[in-house]
Amino acid sequence: MVQRWAMITARAASCWLVVTCAIAGCGGASSGGNGVLSLPADTSGQGLPGFDGFAFDNQAADLAPDALLDVAGDLPDDATGTAPDDARVDAADDVTSADGVSLACEQTCAIDDDCNAVADPCTASLCQLGCCQAAPTVGVPCDDGIPCNGPDACKNGACTPAVPSGCDDGLACTTDACDGEKCHHTVQDGWCHIGTTCLEASASIPGDPCKICDPVQDQDSWSVLAGCCKKDSDCPVIGSCDQPSCDTIQGKCVILKISGCCKSDLDCDDGNLCTTDSCDLGSGNCSSANVACPSPSQCQIATCDPTDGQCKPDVLPGWCLIDSQCFGGGNPNPSNACQICISANKATDWSSTPGTACDDKNPCTFSDICTSAGICKGTSQPGCCQSDADCSNNGIACKVGQCNTAVGLCTLSDDPTCCTAGVCCVVADQVIAPAGTSCGSTVIGSDYQCSGADIQQHDFTPGCNGTSPTVCTNALSSASAGPWSTINTCPANTLCTPQGSGIVPSCVVQGSCANACGGTGSQGCACSADCVAGGTCCTDATSVCGCTSGACCDTGAGIVLATGTPCGAPAAVVQWQCAGNALQQRTGQGKCIGSTTCSTTASDVFWGGWQTTQTCPGTCTAAADGSSGSCQALTGSCYASCGVQSSSGNCSCKANCKAAGTCCTDYDYYGCDYGQVCGIQSNTCAGACGTQSGSSSCYCDDFCNTAGDCCPDKFLCGCSP
Repeated sequence: MVQRWAMITARAASCWLVVTCAIAGCGGASSGGNGVLSLPADTSGQGLPGFDGFAFDNQAADLAPDALLDVAGDLPDDATGTAPDDARVDAADDVTSADGVSLACEQTCAIDDDCNAVADPCTASLCQLGCCQAAPTVGVPCDDGIPCNGPDACKNGACTPAVPSGCDDGLACTTDACDGEKCHHTVQDGWCHIGTTCLEASASIPGDPCKICDPVQDQDSWSVLAGCCKKDSDCPVIGSCDQPSCDTIQGKCVILKISGCCKSDLDCDDGNLCTTDSCDLGSGNCSSANVACPSPSQCQIATCDPTDGQCKPDVLPGWCLIDSQCFGGGNPNPSNACQICISANKATDWSSTPGTACDDKNPCTFSDICTSAGICKGTSQPGCCQSDADCSNNGIACKVGQCNTAVGLCTLSDDPTCCTAGVCCVVADQVIAPAGTSCGSTVIGSDYQCSGADIQQHDFTPGCNGTSPTVCTNALSSASAGPWSTINTCPANTLCTPQGSGIVPSCVVQGSCANACGGTGSQGCACSADCVAGGTCCTDATSVCGCTSGACCDTGAGIVLATGTPCGAPAAVVQWQCAGNALQQRTGQGKCIGSTTCSTTASDVFWGGWQTTQTCPGTCTAAADGSSGSCQALTGSCYASCGVQSSSGNCSCKANCKAAGTCCTDYDYYGCDYGQVCGIQSNTCAGACGTQSGSSSCYCDDFCNTAGDCCPDKFLCGCSP
């Protein structure tokens, strides 16, 4: 039985093998309408086939098969199978498998009422095959414990609400929630719920723009829009020029301006440039006031010019304004008695008074009167002078006529600038010679100056003092200065420097030889030995560039030689190079470079020209720095190297090797030259293997070894030449 039970258990993994399996239809059996499984009669003697190989039989006579199910669906209990049992499955009945394993029933039954009631309304206890089995109910009222989702009913064994979403009111502007007893619907921010309609903020009632949705004020009712109007009287009067008006379509007040009313001075303009326009803000009326024009002086009055609005002054009647000064009518000119103010004649200038007696203050005139030009003029008295120009010297030498204006008489006096004789007199012109005019040849002094690099000198001789025709003085203040002449020129590296009045200037050397030995110092002075003779040395040439010995030292001057001076033996340095196959050499001489040492560095040396010393029969080689050069002998063969460098040495098998002298010795033997076809030698096997070689009597075939007439390079046969 243990073995068989194990088999049953294994098969139960694929089908439910308790008695309730009959409900699901395992093993192909079917049930009747009363929930009891109906099976066909057992005619095999081995028990009726059950679920997946199980058979029902009697516990008391396990080996005796049950015959038939009775009407009630029970199994016979007697051994013969003829005594039917009652309709209820009793304790002696059980369900066994084909292997005899008994499957017990927790609660046996005949009808559904025999089964204990189940507390869950969505599960019913039904009698199935004599056993109480749980089954889901449908449509049975139930309670899921949530009061906000409507009436609940059983569906698929579970208590299902009628309204799955609970409190959804179907409005987009509300947030729905349940507090455990009832639903709540909260209007969301920015929305109004008026009546049954959701409205966004600022939405207005149709036909009434003054009522809008204002969620801040009220989310359940219309709010009155602040400042909204329905008629003109709803609009406020703010200024004196405002004319309120209501735009009833938009419900907005429009402030219009009363025609002709002003709100600022800019609104007022009477078109007159000589008035100042202003606005009375209280009444909105414009007013104008004349521009004030103050008088600039006591004899002027200013008025506004309407063409440009500028104040322009005019002279008052009876007054004259002359040179910005006021004069009353009839007042004379303080500086000319022949002119007075006549306003009616000239308001801005003097008027003349011709014929009026006056005094011209001239003793040489009489009967003075004013002219029409406003000038006081009298009649001249003969012989009376008014200035020196009216007087002459009457032809008397060195006399001059002068006028005594007090009495109008001419007198004669000596002319201090006139002379007729003397060392300082210009007799032809009767004038005294100017101060500094030379009157002697004796040199009384000299002076000097610098003119660029030139030192110049001029000499002083006695001169006239400019006041006496006879005095010739040695005083330097009156001395005569001769022309400047150059007496010396300072060297290029020096500066002409004055030493004081009467002292010859000096040529002062400029600059330093620091870092300039053998060349030019700062400011053009020299720093090499040749500066000594020329006097162009920098002041520190000896201390900085001095020397006592060395290939580049001028021991006589004690200063290094100039940079670039040749030094050392003329062939002190040698260099080598290859020019093709030619080995060439050049020699050079050292150079002074501002020190006592002779430089033989390649970049400093004075080089001679290249000279070919040897044409190499082999290869020419030279060191990269030119320090050495040599010829190498040719080695190698042209075997398998025609047109290229020999693969077995340094000789060449190129077409130009003959001109260069670098060909391998067997160049022609292997036919490497132009025009040769696999060798032109008459005794070569190149290109003639298996036959006679060209026109030669040697052979390259298989019998030449026997005949002894093989070409020398018979070894080539059997491979590429």
